[in-house]
Amino acid sequence: MNPLFSRVLRLISNTPEPVAPLIHPVHVVASPFKTGTSSIAQALLELGVGSSIMPYDHGLLKSYSKRCSRWNRLARKSEDFATFASLHGADLRDDLGGLISALRPYDIFHDAPFGHTHLHLFVRRVIAPEARFIWVMRAKDDWLASVRNWEMTHPDTYPNHNEWIEDPERKRAKKIAVRNKAYRAFVTFKQSNPDRCLELGWRGLSNWSALAAFYDKPVPDRPFPRVNASRR
Repeated sequence: MNPLFSRVLRLISNTPEPVAPLIHPVHVVASPFKTGTSSIAQALLELGVGSSIMPYDHGLLKSYSKRCSRWNRLARKSEDFATFASLHGADLRDDLGGLISALRPYDIFHDAPFGHTHLHLFVRRVIAPEARFIWVMRAKDDWLASVRNWEMTHPDTYPNHNEWIEDPERKRAKKIAVRNKAYRAFVTFKQSNPDRCLELGWRGLSNWSALAAFYDKPVPDRPFPRVNASRR
């Protein structure tokens, strides 16, 4: 159908314009918190592949949490991205239109709501078709210790922080299960989209080589940024 004719029909029927995806390239650090995600975001800025880091927005995440959970469930049931996007893309963008509007000014995402593990990669790629994804794999015990320290020292943000004391093994198992599920989804997506996904080990945060190579950028002549290093 002619786009102009479609627009006229929408005006006549009082149907709102469909929500457009983020058409610019974006960069998403998709591993859990306490995996150096702030450092990666700063490194992307310094490499010149992005220009604006979206800050943490708990309120935005909370306001869309139920809708995002519903889309995440649908994404996990889908066999491949193309099928998911064909069946659900337009409805997803309409449903999450306010979230997409809040994301639009940015191109680097390392925290809630669009970074970390809050959204399935299929959902994120429907929102941002040109997205690239980075996962930092930190050693399990080091990561758990850092997560525990962070949650225990931020009780207002993590109301269930006492589980680390009351039943630490169960708490550890829950954290690992969430990480493993997100990592499996990342690996599956990477298999069919290798040019869109980069996995780094924890040592990958000590030099520029892997990140610069992924983006085909020269290695900067300065140290790799260490953001929040004292709180890891």
